[in-house]
Amino acid sequence: MGVFALFGMNRRFVKVAAVLAGATLATGLLSGVASAAPLTGAYVHCGAGISAEWCSTATSIPGGTATMSEYSCASYSCSTVLTGTISNGDIVPLHCYTYGDSVGGDNIWILADGNLDGYFPDYYINTGSPADVKAHLYHC
Repeated sequence: MGVFALFGMNRRFVKVAAVLAGATLATGLLSGVASAAPLTGAYVHCGAGISAEWCSTATSIPGGTATMSEYSCASYSCSTVLTGTISNGDIVPLHCYTYGDSVGGDNIWILADGNLDGYFPDYYINTGSPADVKAHLYHC
C-alpha cells in the first residue's frame, strides 16, 4: 500500500500533484533568483478533498521503498499509529511541524494529515531547510 492509499488519495491525484510539485519547485527556483533566501523544498497545494493545505513528496527512503511508521508523538519511543509502505516520490499531506528525535541530523517531525494523524520524520520528506518548513507550516 503506497502512502497515497494511507492518506486516502487516488492515483490520479498523486500523478497530478507530482507534476505540480515539479512546477512548484521550478517556479520557486526561478523566483529565488530575485530573492535573498530561495525556498528549497517542493511544496504543492494539496487540493480538494485533502484537509492539509500543503503536500510534499517522500524522499530519502532507503532503497527507494520501505515500510515506515507514523507515531503518536515526535519520537520512535511513542506508540505506532500506522505502519505502511512508502516510496520515494509518494505525496505526503503536511499539517504542522514539531521537534523530536533526530533522524539523519534533522530533528523536525511532520504531523501528517489525511485519514489519520501521526508524526513522521521530516528527514524522509522533501520539505527543504528548517526555514522552508517554518515558511509553509505552523508549529504544532
